[in-house]
Amino acid sequence: MYLTRQDQVESKEKALEAYRKGRFHGSARILELQGCLRISLQYHVPVLIDAADWDRRIKIHDSPNKLLPELAMAPNQPPTEPSLHAHLVRSLQEHFSNERQPPDGLIYQRLRLYEGKLGPPPDKDAAAAWWAILRHNPKSKKYRYVAAFFKHDNLPQTFNALLLIPGLWASMYLGVLHTMLALHCDEAILFYLERIRSIWINQILGGEDTLASTVNAYTVRVMESRVPKVSEQD
Repeated sequence: MYLTRQDQVESKEKALEAYRKGRFHGSARILELQGCLRISLQYHVPVLIDAADWDRRIKIHDSPNKLLPELAMAPNQPPTEPSLHAHLVRSLQEHFSNERQPPDGLIYQRLRLYEGKLGPPPDKDAAAAWWAILRHNPKSKKYRYVAAFFKHDNLPQTFNALLLIPGLWASMYLGVLHTMLALHCDEAILFYLERIRSIWINQILGGEDTLASTVNAYTVRVMESRVPKVSEQD
């Protein structure tokens, strides 16, 4: 029988839910000042706990009611279904409520990652989830800006090289992509992007590509507008 896209989605969702329930250990109350508002899902935070820490530091107390949702975490034994386990971990780490939109830079990075542009193979389900996040606000044009930008011949590939430096993306705005395309100054933009990469990798990090992932938003912020070559204070 031919399975529709919805059938496939529901099948994966059921398998993931069954796997999640098999790894459920309990629920925790962590709010001390206001008290723990337990019923509404907006007050719940998904958490991953290392198996070693769970065995050594976490204590479980039975709840007298069923108001708390299940809290999934890493199992104590290696998972028997790696794909489901990876999907569960990703869904927990990348969960965003409708009221809490993730930063533009993170959206861009995840889309490139899950569409297979940064090394790992494509993950269609994960990419679809991030496209859905981007399209959550029907008044926003960001979805169209990103889709058009990804079709460009050269700019997205140059951006990929900068994704190695996570701190550069903290203040990114997806609306800028539309402006870049509208300028029709590809050569100048490509030179500028390559210059940014070269300064960070070759000059600031001394050519050590492996250090790029350690550059956070704070580091980028304090380095901006510094000119150590001509300023003793910098």
